[in-house]
Amino acid sequence: MKRLLGLLMAVMVMMGGMASSAETAQQEARKELLFKHQPDQIGIVTPLPDGRLFVESFVEDTETSAYHYIELFAQEGSLLCASASGFTNLAEPSTYRQTVLTADSIQYEYYRDLELDTNYTSVPDLVRGRFVSSELQTSNDAKKYYAENCMPFVWKQYPFTGNGKIPFSLTNVQTGKTVSGATEYGAHAICTDAAQHFYLIDVDGDTLQVRQYDAQCKLAQTLHFTDLPGTPGSAACDGTTLYLTLCAQETETLAVIDLPTDSVTRMAAMQYPAGITASSVLYAADDKLFAAGIAPDGTGCLWAVNPDGSCAETVSLPDETLWVAPQMQEGRVVALSRSADGRIWREEYQLAEAAQEIPLTESADDTNFYTYTDASGNTYDLFEIVKWQEDENHHVTAVTGRFERVVTEEDCETGAYADDGQTVTFPLAADFSAMMLGSMTDADMQLVPVTDLRAWYISAYLDDTAPESGEIVFQHDASQESETFDFWFITVQIRLNDAGEIAYMEYVYVPWA
Repeated sequence: MKRLLGLLMAVMVMMGGMASSAETAQQEARKELLFKHQPDQIGIVTPLPDGRLFVESFVEDTETSAYHYIELFAQEGSLLCASASGFTNLAEPSTYRQTVLTADSIQYEYYRDLELDTNYTSVPDLVRGRFVSSELQTSNDAKKYYAENCMPFVWKQYPFTGNGKIPFSLTNVQTGKTVSGATEYGAHAICTDAAQHFYLIDVDGDTLQVRQYDAQCKLAQTLHFTDLPGTPGSAACDGTTLYLTLCAQETETLAVIDLPTDSVTRMAAMQYPAGITASSVLYAADDKLFAAGIAPDGTGCLWAVNPDGSCAETVSLPDETLWVAPQMQEGRVVALSRSADGRIWREEYQLAEAAQEIPLTESADDTNFYTYTDASGNTYDLFEIVKWQEDENHHVTAVTGRFERVVTEEDCETGAYADDGQTVTFPLAADFSAMMLGSMTDADMQLVPVTDLRAWYISAYLDDTAPESGEIVFQHDASQESETFDFWFITVQIRLNDAGEIAYMEYVYVPWA
């Protein structure tokens, strides 16, 4: 039997710090869905804003065919509407189906071919307890669309027009407002936040574009980013921070974008847990991120995403997991699972408390920093940067420094260098990120996320004033501070990837600095 995971928000992210499920996610409700015919497979699942749940299901007749049903359930699991839609060939599907949210309900569209030429539209009739279907409808290319529901918005793409770009329409089903636009051909990602902002991310040439629409479907903000790796996978937003996965060949990178400052504050390579076969962003709020996955045995897991791309399990979903999705406004995760006796359950988990335990602004694993051991067996856990290398665009590509450790001399802490202060150079990884001192004048020593070391240093140490020469000069001569960059030194801890590159660094205060 196929296990289908319907994911409202496609392909995304994960990251570490193991915690028990009891401490991180609480099951708030578990209700049985009272199907008219117990399904073998689950197809499309669409939550409605009022808590009702649309489910498309299949009851197998033979190995290659199944009875096809569409049903609407109340929030407590009772069946409101049900209709049979005939047989479906499971081995060679030649139809296309989708749902479209409306102001107070939902419509189901069944296309008899993959070109979307002809279709039936069905809407629930609560009085008669069944879906009412239209006559067979024919659409020309200009009216054919693919719909994605992202509560309370419906986003439709019209890819058959033959134009250079793909037209789209965006509708808020609660306000009735609509706007039109166009995207480039290729991958895109969409998401909403709790304030009913809609985000559309696509790529135009070498530029990644983020468009933010408000609840009235007015374009509120447009951001552009260059030199980001890959195409959009999926996205989630907490209102101020946009989390985006970028897919390139077999790699996936998490980009963390600060919307108020129009800047990428963190990049990290995604590290999916072993054996996980599907993933999706579920919930983003207050700088926290969650994802979902399916294990080889069919059970589901919820994961907390950490800054370095790893993930930690927060709760194991029981039984066989069929579908999982976020309820963004409420901070809940809704899942469908099948128990051993074949019954299907709707389950809700509250993740808000779990999110408070997993901040994205802290190092994921303090024990995973690189350490150097000298010939005498002394371990050096600090790295003192004394210079760096930049490319022609003034991007820092490598850093040079000395390994150091804390020693106590005459009741005072000071630093001791490895190998008589011999320097070593490390290149920076393509997905390099850091947590560095926000300002040299900040008495609270607050750290901020950094991906561009040069820009950070100019902001934190030079009051946003770049040197006239454009060159950062590392000198240990206080007399020249007013004329050139006098970097002195910055002490950090570093984390290396398998290639020996610095993937992550974190500022460390030392009292002798």
